[in-house]
Amino acid sequence: MKTFITFLFITFSLNLVHAGSFTIDNIDQAEIDALTKELGADWVFTTVSSAKATGDLLPMVGVEIGVVAGATSAPKWAQLIKEEDPTTDLDKLPHLNFISTVSFRPIGLTVELGIIPETSKDGASIKNTAIGAKWTFLDNILYQVAARVHFNSNELSFVDTTTVAGGNAVGSTSFDTNTYGAQVIIGGDFFGIIEPYAGLGLIKSSTDTNLSANVTVTDVSLVGSRAIKSSHTSAHFMAGVVFDLFIVNLGVEYMNALGTSRIAGKFSFNL
Repeated sequence: MKTFITFLFITFSLNLVHAGSFTIDNIDQAEIDALTKELGADWVFTTVSSAKATGDLLPMVGVEIGVVAGATSAPKWAQLIKEEDPTTDLDKLPHLNFISTVSFRPIGLTVELGIIPETSKDGASIKNTAIGAKWTFLDNILYQVAARVHFNSNELSFVDTTTVAGGNAVGSTSFDTNTYGAQVIIGGDFFGIIEPYAGLGLIKSSTDTNLSANVTVTDVSLVGSRAIKSSHTSAHFMAGVVFDLFIVNLGVEYMNALGTSRIAGKFSFNL
């Protein structure tokens, strides 16, 4: 993580203007757009679920609790990190959400929640909150069709101290990313165990990137900051399969959106 923070600090280089302050202006908007596009794709909210409503065991309501984890292809992040540290083989962004869903089966409505409680380690912190709603408006014995809307809010930040000639520099980088979209999902149900599905929709992400630094050299302190906004829109395709093993569900899903792809898996308890 320290190498990663140092990389960001060097990449977003500092331009001194006058004693006591500086501007962070040597930043390519296209490069930030590429980075935030991959970041946005990583945080598209999914519960790795088919078009079916949640649950089979309870009479009127279905409940699911579990975890979704995966990785998003991130060639732009990989390229820039590799330039700073050639020994780093990071080429994917991790994805994690603790999920819960509740279905009101008589009307086919499912409410979805995802969360990562605020967590900090080695100068990095992350917080994530997501919500979705799915309406299964066609529920046949062999196939289902659903409409779904979803929203995800992610806060990711890094703080690091780097030694410079005659002093030190404290840099902070934060990415506040919102993703939201809508899709139609078509799924099947074979033998009550295998549930393949595919979905197509639209996705939009927006990210506020905030850069700040405090450089102290002898008795002089230089402070600067910059905020950059990026937004992206694309088609959103996904396909996956869920294995309903009594009260345990296992699932895997492929997604393509915002110019990149993601693989995610699920383990959950389903009633």
